[in-house]
Amino acid sequence: MIEIRHPATAGDDTRSAYDTIYSDAGLTLQDDSFFAWVIELCQPQRGRRLLDVCCGLGPSLPIARRYGLEPVGVDFSRPAIRHAQQHGTAWVGDAEQLPVATASFDYVISLGSLEHLEDMAQGVREMARVLKPDGACVVMVPNTFGYFWTIWYAGLTGEVFDDGQPLQRYGTSQQWKRLLEANGLAVQAILPYELPPPRTLRQWATYLRKPKRYLPKLLSKYYLSVHLASMLVFRCKHGGNG
Repeated sequence: MIEIRHPATAGDDTRSAYDTIYSDAGLTLQDDSFFAWVIELCQPQRGRRLLDVCCGLGPSLPIARRYGLEPVGVDFSRPAIRHAQQHGTAWVGDAEQLPVATASFDYVISLGSLEHLEDMAQGVREMARVLKPDGACVVMVPNTFGYFWTIWYAGLTGEVFDDGQPLQRYGTSQQWKRLLEANGLAVQAILPYELPPPRTLRQWATYLRKPKRYLPKLLSKYYLSVHLASMLVFRCKHGGNG
């Protein structure tokens, strides 16, 4: 895997870095339709529980409630959790040591967060631990060979894209799959992700106003290998060995 590590990458220093990020602008970059798409990948049933690991400002929580779920967000940044609690139930906690009972959630999601953990294997083991045996887990991570992102950026600059977070990693689809399956999750499907799938006229209008920018990405799932997607989304079940 490719790893980019900044000075503040240990313990309280990392936490302080994220506290600053969330106290300023936060990291919410996705449209509501993205969270709806992710939740639908879980094949949700009303009344069941969903855990968002590293939930940030908590944008997934109100979307999950629309599906009749009981969502909980966990993040180690107190400023993030204070904001997330405006949207629903959210707790301060470390993704590598979740403050959650074993086998207590029907659905677990981790969206663009696993790559920032110090011990990614432990993070996966924790997701597997809190997932019920018949539950579903959705994990989104960045691809080393993202055609519209990492490859494009490297071709333009000769560098690896650095998002400025304390610790960032990029992996291939198979590297991520091996990490997940070695630590308690069984991968059922690998899906590509570039843009939020349009669900409203406003979203369609946004894409159609700049077709050269948006349409190649939106339609890429029909002509580009999943292994070249900017982000890789893994739909998993419990592996039985977590």
